[in-house]
Amino acid sequence: QAASQGIVEVNSVAGPSSQKAYLQPGQAYVMQLTVPAYEKNVKLRFAGQEVLLQLDGNTNLTYSFQ
Repeated sequence: QAASQGIVEVNSVAGPSSQKAYLQPGQAYVMQLTVPAYEKNVKLRFAGQEVLLQLDGNTNLTYSFQ
C-alpha cells in the first residue's frame, strides 16, 4: 500500500515504461503484466523511489512503497 498518491511506473530494466497506474494512500493496487521470458527484473518507480524486483518464476509479486 502506498503512503502517498501518484503515478507508479513498471519498466523493463533497459526499456521504456511497460505500464503506469495511479496509486492512492492506503489502497492496494493489483496489476497484470506480461513480460518476455528473457526479462529477469522489472523496475518500479513511485514518488521518487526506484525499486528493482527480481522475476524468479513466481507469478505473483508483491511490493509496498513506504
